[in-house]
Amino acid sequence: MTLSWHREKPFWHLFEFFVKKNAGIQAFKGIRNLKIIRSFAAVTGQAWSLAAGYQEKNIWLWILILIFSLFNDMWLYWRIKSTRY
Repeated sequence: MTLSWHREKPFWHLFEFFVKKNAGIQAFKGIRNLKIIRSFAAVTGQAWSLAAGYQEKNIWLWILILIFSLFNDMWLYWRIKSTRY
């Protein structure tokens, strides 16, 4: 039994595919805003989990939080920079 294409791909990738299919500047801005929200939610969730004591306090969790924070900062920087022009 093989899985259909829709079951193999997560919803997010399907959404990006359909938005990028007719990509314009508005589609790019929409995807960028969703990436900002997604990375902020990941950082918030990991930090909350760490603060509540649900996960061990180890270096890998801090590295993961740092990576998502850097991506969030990068996308926010480009969002702010692109609104100036």
